[in-house]
Amino acid sequence: MEQTLKGSGTPLANVELVPPIYSLDSHMSSFDYLFMPSEFEGLSMLSMEASMNRLPVIANRAPGLSDTLPPDWPLMVDGNSVEAYVRLFRDFLPTVDRCRLAAKAHDFAMQRFSIRRMQEQYEAIYANGIEGKKK
Repeated sequence: MEQTLKGSGTPLANVELVPPIYSLDSHMSSFDYLFMPSEFEGLSMLSMEASMNRLPVIANRAPGLSDTLPPDWPLMVDGNSVEAYVRLFRDFLPTVDRCRLAAKAHDFAMQRFSIRRMQEQYEAIYANGIEGKKK
């Protein structure tokens, strides 16, 4: 992907791909964006953690991965289109309010995937199960 983006004919000075980083969660705040050009992710913990840490995700609209971001997420591309990624990096990212995007992703993730939300959902299931057995 790096060679494809760099070889796109458009200089992308704001793009840098780095080798794997271990214990990534402790480094998330040092990045501007997380780039996930996945074909399939399942329900991506990495995307959820990034959003909860206010790190906006640039992603392919892949099954599972797209469920971790708001439906109208502007940093999502279809079909891993290199042209769409280039437009994002060249035209959109330099002009967007990154903090606003980060807050939007954070709110979405917290409403759907936070520990508190999961606890509330489990409590509701257990309460319904107990009430159902009493009848």
